[in-house]
Amino acid sequence: MTKANLLVAAALLLPGLACSQMAIATGELPLAAKGMHYSATITVRVDGRCDHGDVSLSLENGALPKGVELTASGVEGVAREMGRFRFSVRAWNACASATRAFELIVTGKPILEATPDEVTFSCRTPAQAPAPKTILVSSTWPNRPYTVTTRNAEWLRVEQDQGVTPDSDSAITGDVVTLTVDPSKLEPGTYRGSVVFWTRDGVAAPTVPVVLVVGSQK
Repeated sequence: MTKANLLVAAALLLPGLACSQMAIATGELPLAAKGMHYSATITVRVDGRCDHGDVSLSLENGALPKGVELTASGVEGVAREMGRFRFSVRAWNACASATRAFELIVTGKPILEATPDEVTFSCRTPAQAPAPKTILVSSTWPNRPYTVTTRNAEWLRVEQDQGVTPDSDSAITGDVVTLTVDPSKLEPGTYRGSVVFWTRDGVAAPTVPVVLVVGSQK
């Protein structure tokens, strides 16, 4: 029997000697905001043939921001400093190990921006609804989910395109929110409401005034 065959036979007789494959599946870490709680899971995939499935994580090199630490499941804490922090994480157990480099960006809280600053509709009669209008929503953070609500405007409806601000490399400057009005139950006059945009941990909630003019105004 050759040496190679002996190694194969030993692996079959002693499964613990057969090194299983391990990989860190997590790619980019989400952005972190200074002073806000942060948590990101680091997912590790292990070949099912490994008898020792428990995986530990350790910091191989580099540094995490102050206030953030590597836990048994990923990265967690409250960052006390801003910047770009590069480090490598090693995942290991009795069968295999894997290492992957990461970058954690700590910045200010996300800021939503909505344009234009005001939207005005007008129609000659309550039976003639004006054409829809749009608002573009962007953020200092890419891919940022946001919500939109109306205030003091039962006649106003809003519809989000994606509900998420564009990616950093997107050609689109903002997510489109379409505004439509229903003046059918209104008397002639001027009506004022607003649209409010909100994102989790955001600095502020931008508000866009909406004006509806029904009928001719003297």
